Amino acid sequence: KSAVDKGIASFRKLLDTLGPPAKRISQVHSTVLLRQGLCYANKRDLSNALHCFELALYHCDPGDKEAIKHLHYHQSEVKEDLGNLDGALKHLKFIWERIGRYSTCAERIKRVESKMNNKTSLIPSPLNFGDDRHDSKMKEISDTLQKMLPKLSQNHTASGKMERCIACKRGGVKLFNCQACDRMIYCSKTCQSKAWKSIHKFTCESSKNYIKAGDYFRIIGLKSMKHHNDKVVRIVKADEDGGRFVVEMSKSEKKNEVTQVTLEPQNLEKIFGTCISIHRLKNASHHNGKFATIISYNPLTKRFGVDPNFGLNNKDTGTKTGSGRLLIRQQNMLSVIGLKGRIVDEGSQYTGRIATVQDFNCKLECLVVEVLSEDGSLLASQVSIEPKYFENTPDDYA
Repeated sequence: KSAVDKGIASFRKLLDTLGPPAKRISQVHSTVLLRQGLCYANKRDLSNALHCFELALYHCDPGDKEAIKHLHYHQSEVKEDLGNLDGALKHLKFIWERIGRYSTCAERIKRVESKMNNKTSLIPSPLNFGDDRHDSKMKEISDTLQKMLPKLSQNHTASGKMERCIACKRGGVKLFNCQACDRMIYCSKTCQSKAWKSIHKFTCESSKNYIKAGDYFRIIGLKSMKHHNDKVVRIVKADEDGGRFVVEMSKSEKKNEVTQVTLEPQNLEKIFGTCISIHRLKNASHHNGKFATIISYNPLTKRFGVDPNFGLNNKDTGTKTGSGRLLIRQQNMLSVIGLKGRIVDEGSQYTGRIATVQDFNCKLECLVVEVLSEDGSLLASQVSIEPKYFENTPDDYA
């Protein structure tokens, strides 16, 4: 089989594995159907390509205007190749009127209309001389300027909008889409790398660092507004052009009033799945000093739901102890990064040594520590130990 046939077979197998979506909106199904349609279009199987694009549009998120725009572009191209010019023009008019007046859309509308020997009033004429066009001299000037307009229209349109590289903002050049999400547009590999490092690795759904709307994060590293550090904010949307995220945060600790601000990705720290040490609890003081992972957050009560089962293995039986979810406040949590304690694993060569936590692994339920010698110098780094063998001695509890 050719590479295209293999691709079609792979996408069909993936759709069979996924099964029918539970809800109409499913970005996973929409993306897979888009890829399968592109394979059919490359094979010139236009009827199947059109069917895939229609299903992809049906399952697409109505708020994702970029994805909707590209799906309408693909359907217009297929219908134009099939000879359905009215259908192709319908998709292009939808983009022009509902999404944005892009130069690419304008050029395609003109191309389809020229094939139909038709002219719509949808795209305004750049020149309108009124009755003066009957004057021969004015007509000559108009014809001269009209010949110059195609060169100007590559960078300027009647609406002032056009598709541009997300990194360097250049327009009127050949552009490429991100192969993973088919949304971001670049003009070169250099711009793609630059945009990936600055923002796209946080907005591309295939990235392990993907940040989606509705997630909660903690503000860190602000220099000009230090009083906002450690506040918990909710992601509203990504501003990919500006390389920032629009977040929602409380105006006051007492009132439930919120405001929206923009923050750079490096000023946002993930909350869910983070390992913490429980600290200074009054009513459930038996949990103090234990490790837990954050699994939820309630913005109204400003309490975190933590799972105290993380690493709470019984030293004698090796079974899990504790159950359920514990609700605590931010002042009852200590970050495990930089936390000092003593290794109490009798089977380890480092037993009795002081260690500092460098990182944690929630999947393996282990801490990554660096071990210190008696004089305080570094003895070993990147040592993985179970939390039950890390004796954390917290402060006196209130």
